[in-house]
This record gives sequence, C-alpha cells and structure tokens, in this order.
Amino acid sequence: MKKLFIRVILKIYKLFNNQQQDFSINEFKKLNSFFNLSKIVLFDIGSRSNKKKNTIASRLSLLKEYSTLIICDADTTSIDESVKKLSNEGWGNIKRFPYALSSIKEKFVTLYITKQPGLSSLLRPNESYLKKLPEFIKSDFLIKNEVNVTSKKLIDVLNENDFEEISHIDIDTQGTEVDILKSGEKIVEKNLISITTEVSFQEIYEGQCLFKDVDNYLSKFGFEIFELDRSMILNDPEINYSKKILLQGDALYFKNPDFIVKNHKNPGLDLMKLITLLITFHHFNASIRILNDKKFRKLISSNYDVLDIKDLENEIREYSNKFKYHNEIFLKSYELRKYIYKDRDNLYH
Repeated sequence: MKKLFIRVILKIYKLFNNQQQDFSINEFKKLNSFFNLSKIVLFDIGSRSNKKKNTIASRLSLLKEYSTLIICDADTTSIDESVKKLSNEGWGNIKRFPYALSSIKEKFVTLYITKQPGLSSLLRPNESYLKKLPEFIKSDFLIKNEVNVTSKKLIDVLNENDFEEISHIDIDTQGTEVDILKSGEKIVEKNLISITTEVSFQEIYEGQCLFKDVDNYLSKFGFEIFELDRSMILNDPEINYSKKILLQGDALYFKNPDFIVKNHKNPGLDLMKLITLLITFHHFNASIRILNDKKFRKLISSNYDVLDIKDLENEIREYSNKFKYHNEIFLKSYELRKYIYKDRDNLYH
C-alpha cells in the first residue's frame, strides 16, 4: 500500500512539475561541429531492442546524426527488429554484423536459447546458482533450444567493414564479455574510447566472467570506471528478513586521456572522441578538464581550430544547464522513493 501511495505521489509531482525538454545540441554550433568532426563509430553487441529495455540508441541518441552504428547479434530476426526501430528513431547510418562474437577458432558455436530470449548465451546457465533463486526468475533461464551460429572475432569487424576503428562498445552477452574483448585486443588497446558493459557478481552462467575479471582486463588498457548501476536480488527467504545481495550491474568505462596520448595512432582525434562521448554521457566536468589541459589542447588543435576551443567550452557549460530542471526532478524522485528503498544505508535492503 505504501509503495502504491508513493508511486501516485511521484506521478502527480511529475505531472505538475515536469516540462518537455529538448536535450539535443542543435542550437549549439560549436558542439555540432565538434561532434561531426569526431567521427564516432558505435558497436552494439547483443543488446536486443524491446519496449521495456533501453537500447544503445536511447543511451546514445545524442549521436544518431553524427555517428555510424553497427548492430551485432547472431539472431538475424533480432537485428531486423532493432534496425527498424532505430531507423524510426532517426538513426541513419546503421550497419549489420550478424554473427556471434567469440575468441575460439571454430567457425560455429552453440547458442543456448532461453525461455527469456534476452538471457540466451554461448554459456550454459549455472544450475547450482539458479536453484537459489525464486522459481519465477529461475524459469526464465530454461534452455528452450540449442542452435549453431556463425562465430567471428571482434577484430573481424574492422577487417570486414571499411572502418579503421571503433570508438564505443556497448556489450551485453551474458558472461562472455571478456572473451569477446580479447578477440579484438588491438581494438581495445589502440582504438576504443569508452565501453558500457553488463557485469555480473554471481556465476549465473557456467564459467562466465565476473565484474572483477572485466575490471582487471580493462584497467590494463587505461580504462577507468565512471558509473556502476547495481542490480540486487533477494533469494527465496528462509527467514523473515535477509538483505539483498549483488547480482549484476551496468558499468560505464572511459579510457584515461594519458593512455590515449601514449598508445593511440591519432591521439588528437581520439581525444576529441573522448570529449564527445563524455558529453554524450553527461560527464561535463571531465570533458572541460581535458579541454583546459595545455598538452591535450595542443594535440586537439591538430584536428580542431584552437581558437574555437573557448567557445566550445562555453557551449558545454551552457548545454549542461539544460539538465538543471531534470536533475531537480531526479533528486525529488529519489527523495520520495527513499522510503521504499535506500541504496547504501546498510540496513534497508
């Protein structure tokens, strides 16, 4: 009853206070030019498009006029649905990569299709862990079918397409994330600027990588974690009260600019890509910090007029102001919700 009451209050609050806001950069000439010159290539691995779940497009919609988007999924039907949805949302330059990604040498791999298609994986669900979960969750992992799908390595994306590099990867492959990244290590080290990835804290699939594996691997190539959205779960209760435990999360990583300078072929352009992606994910402070660094600014000036950098910084600050009202709504939402759930209070999980 209390949850319902809070939800009603929150909806009423948003109804009377929320205004339709435009978060595009259309009115900012310098930002438009900067985004265009950055030549961003996005690679979406295993993220299915559906009504309930945000796709890469919803998280990176700011870039749909300025970037190339590659959709990767072994399920061609899923790709068709995603491309149709993305095209309707204004994404113009979309390419397909209809394969499973893996580091193994075999041409085909087995894909385990689960009752809930979004939980399908190249790994079998881990029965010893799943038996701890409530039945309505466990049943989603039931294997409905096993199919052989064509396997490619991450590096093949560059070899089979007219691209020199990939700027951002969004990866959600149910436990094979590190294996995929290792199959294109050159991309990770020399090209990649940022990555959003699902991470697991429990072995939901047999032999899967966990958060510590992802974090250790990416840190070798200069990546630093910026965000971690946690999912927590309460197992079947044996007593009246027990706290939730970490299950999964979605992590956002950016490459350290010093690593880019030391290891990338075109550090000036790739610093521009880093700034563009930081702005896209609303990390405005970090983007301005790079612009204000003399060493980085000099490198950027090889691809962007140094006389425009101050105006660009001013537009970033101006653009960030668009989120003031949005942030107030978010904070008020959290204030209302905190009576239901507190994230770090060490008690009410």
